[in-house]
Amino acid sequence: MQCGTASSSKASVTTPPWPRFDLALVYLREGRTGEVRRVAEEMYPLFEAEDIHPEAAAALLLFQEAARQEVVTAERVEELLAYLKRARAAGEP
Repeated sequence: MQCGTASSSKASVTTPPWPRFDLALVYLREGRTGEVRRVAEEMYPLFEAEDIHPEAAAALLLFQEAARQEVVTAERVEELLAYLKRARAAGEP
């Protein structure tokens, strides 16, 4: 499976963003904060390609900032993922 990055144009559009949260959780549990930060930075363009709701975009930006500051927790990532999935199921872009 090829993962898209913010710098890879075609992969960013075609790679679903959801598995990135699972990857971030694995890295968090392993204490690999640098990898969490990298994954967080790659996520926004992937979600932007899906045209997400403004509130979901704001939540994602908060996750990115927490990752940059190395204060993000697995619990918060799980909460964000649950929120985004609920918003998507409710028909919000």
